[in-house]
Amino acid sequence: MEKNLEHLMGELLNTPGVYGCVFANHNGLSLGMKGQVSSNSAGIISAIAEEAAKLEPNSKPPIIHFESDTRSCTIQKGSNVTGAIFKNVQT
Repeated sequence: MEKNLEHLMGELLNTPGVYGCVFANHNGLSLGMKGQVSSNSAGIISAIAEEAAKLEPNSKPPIIHFESDTRSCTIQKGSNVTGAIFKNVQT
């Protein structure tokens, strides 16, 4: 899994506008991060995804999207991994 995750993170950073990505397990421990992201963000991202999933517990976990004037963060919880992609917002 480590090689696949490393490959995925490399591909994400080659996507226009993406400046970082983070992947965490269900306990919030970092599985990998690349780019300009905080080393503390894995736990926060995992916690946000866990709490959002409680809104509708019998549904698929939601995709969470935060956006400011210049940047955005999209978080998605999978069965074993939660991922976040950080992008610069196109104007």
